[in-house]
Amino acid sequence: MEVTNRIFPTQAVWLEVIDSHCHIKASHFLCKVFFRYPDIGTVANTVGRYADIGTVANTVGRYPDIGTVVNTVGRYADIGTVANTVGWYADIATVVNTVGRSPASAGFKSSRDASYAVYQRYQTSVHGDSEDRCRHVQWKRFLVTSPLKLRLVRVDEADVESLVAPHALFKRYQKAVHHETDDECNFNVYFHFLVDTPIKFNCSISFFKEQHPDAGPSSGLGSFHQQYWLDGEKLIAVAVIDILPCCVSSVYFYYDPEYSFLSLGTYSSLRELALTRELGREYSRLAWYYMGFYIHSCPKMRYKGHYEPSFLLCPETYSWCPLPPSVKKLDVNKYSRLVENSSEEDTEGTNIDIDKILVLHQRRPMRYGTFRELKGADEALDVVVREYAGLVGKTAACTMMLSLP
Repeated sequence: MEVTNRIFPTQAVWLEVIDSHCHIKASHFLCKVFFRYPDIGTVANTVGRYADIGTVANTVGRYPDIGTVVNTVGRYADIGTVANTVGWYADIATVVNTVGRSPASAGFKSSRDASYAVYQRYQTSVHGDSEDRCRHVQWKRFLVTSPLKLRLVRVDEADVESLVAPHALFKRYQKAVHHETDDECNFNVYFHFLVDTPIKFNCSISFFKEQHPDAGPSSGLGSFHQQYWLDGEKLIAVAVIDILPCCVSSVYFYYDPEYSFLSLGTYSSLRELALTRELGREYSRLAWYYMGFYIHSCPKMRYKGHYEPSFLLCPETYSWCPLPPSVKKLDVNKYSRLVENSSEEDTEGTNIDIDKILVLHQRRPMRYGTFRELKGADEALDVVVREYAGLVGKTAACTMMLSLP
């Protein structure tokens, strides 16, 4: 427990809250975390019901304008900063002021010296420590500075040297967890699996952002490695993610087997939720977190349903369905239509005019109808394009480009 408390940053994070919807086509079940109401702050173990709840831990927030609260049931509006309190009505005075230390908030910076003085008096009087044992540098290392730092690295800008440590970690993980041989997790395998991304830019990211300032968050769009560094020198985990216009998509996660007791997979999911929320503040379209495939018969994937509320994609209608009733159907039959309405159909996959499908030919975007005028009729290619449109859906086929020779 001591190791856990020292490694993790001080403020836990829970679920970002949104009120928009996004539809995406897929050929398998996907698991998605979705949030119900706007403007809930940083939250852990919390049921947030209404807007404007502040930083909250172990709390059920019922009404708006609840301040910073710890171990509290806030029943009505305008509850101040409260600890170990049941607040029944408005205008409860400030009892305890909770401030964020990592990153340092304005409140923490203004009270840093006073906080250290209290710590020093406590250690010397309660624990009998000498002043030399509770110096400022020790207080900072023990209670202020998180030894765990995250770095977000674009994979298309990574050189071979920068991939040495991530690959070494990947190799240890694959051999210990998946029992792979050295050949099965060599550098080439690693590079093609987790580095060589299909998301390409034809110009530099900085130039793209200059030309299209509203085309995504400041991090840019594309494939990234979110690296977890301990004490700035030891890489203990890597999350492979795609930052896309509407979502953060979780691709893969691997970690140092020596730290498996920390449940880093769960922690990384929470950090990715926090990242989604952070990016969403800059770019409102980016409001979703996708956890990838969900195979109900695979015990290792059950953790994806632990984040609530979660939804699965119906394989027949391509609409999102709440997880709990969907799981009951999958318990009976591993392939199941998840939508209750038997008459509902997938409108995205029908009545598609292939002439309107967007394609890329010789680096030029155009509609497939224009392409056919340039190249002439090709029935075999028409079949391929029609099949592609049926798989990705009408909306996607008319907004993303299919590369054609």
